[in-house]
Amino acid sequence: MTSLEPLRRRLQTTSRAEHILFVLNGLFTSATIVSAVVVAFIIFEEFAHGSMQIRTAMWWAIVATGITSPLVLMTMPVLRLLGVISSASIEELALRVGRFYDDVGDRLCNALQLETTSAALASSSLRDAAIHAAHTVAAPKDFSVIIDRRPTRRAAIWATFALALALGLPAALPHTFGAAWERIVRYDESFLPPPPYSLQIETSDTSAMRGSSIRIAVTSQGTAPESITMFIREGASGRFAPFEVRRDTSGTYTYQITGLQSDVAVYARGAWLETGVVTDTAMVRVYDRPLLRAMTGRVIPPSYTRLPPQAIDEGNADVAALVGSTVDLTITANKDITSADIVIVQGAEGALDTIRVPMSPRGSVTTGRFTLTSSGTYHVELRDNATSLHATGSTFVSPALSRNST
Repeated sequence: MTSLEPLRRRLQTTSRAEHILFVLNGLFTSATIVSAVVVAFIIFEEFAHGSMQIRTAMWWAIVATGITSPLVLMTMPVLRLLGVISSASIEELALRVGRFYDDVGDRLCNALQLETTSAALASSSLRDAAIHAAHTVAAPKDFSVIIDRRPTRRAAIWATFALALALGLPAALPHTFGAAWERIVRYDESFLPPPPYSLQIETSDTSAMRGSSIRIAVTSQGTAPESITMFIREGASGRFAPFEVRRDTSGTYTYQITGLQSDVAVYARGAWLETGVVTDTAMVRVYDRPLLRAMTGRVIPPSYTRLPPQAIDEGNADVAALVGSTVDLTITANKDITSADIVIVQGAEGALDTIRVPMSPRGSVTTGRFTLTSSGTYHVELRDNATSLHATGSTFVSPALSRNST
């Protein structure tokens, strides 16, 4: 009995060859699309000299096209080639072969169906005769005639042309189209010419007391514009407010901030093409001046007097006591104190002598003492990390008990 298995394998081989051509067609078409996009962007960049944002968009458009085109055009052909998705059946392929050969017609398809039909449903002799006749007619035929190679050839030609153009333009004209392609690839770099001027920002202080004023100055070198924009942010608002500042006769842009209430960040920007000229960001820290919240103490007379200690406070800080008396002071400030001194000025006018007695700060409270040796005045100086407070005290007089306030 004649078997159609060799013809069946030939049909399967023909089907695989056709699917390979479909895969190649998708590959060539994808290459054409990507190359065309690259050529279009190269030409656009050569004449437009796009900004970093435009070049970034072009580059990622090329990447997206290179990914999506093969996915769209090649996924289904590859899955059919691998057998993941069903393709045309053997009988359908046999009918396609029959359309090319009149003597084959549908005889091969019928024979293939008869071969798989149970012997009980058809006469054995008639089935064998039909199979033998179909095999005799179809065996010499070329089954590959059912494959249309023209789309793949056209796709290959277009892909070759597009790839040659995409590779040839930058290679043949490196200073024009080659430079344009380099700018697209290096999309996150600026290729603008250097600006004709530079700006440098300066502040009168890097720290300032709350409620005070500060001067912001921007100096320029080169051919600077008549005006620039200063961007100022106070506190944690998150927004920089713009202020236009004109250049003075010395070539400096000056802006004054008054009534500081919180930390300030400021930078300046001058016009230049698409990027501008931008300074560094200057920071001004705002601090609170240390304030005297309370002062307490006592004046301890010498032991031989047997007099009781005398209390003093910030409302009555004058001291009238005998020589040798000890003055104890306790100062409470509004913030932590890093150091403090009792400053004593004594002596006759024209021959004053200043004595500084260190105090012992602990947080916002500081303590200290001094001994009366002659008439004079005293005051307390409190210091934190940023500034100091001059807390004026009172006149002390000795040995007479008269009082002379400063």
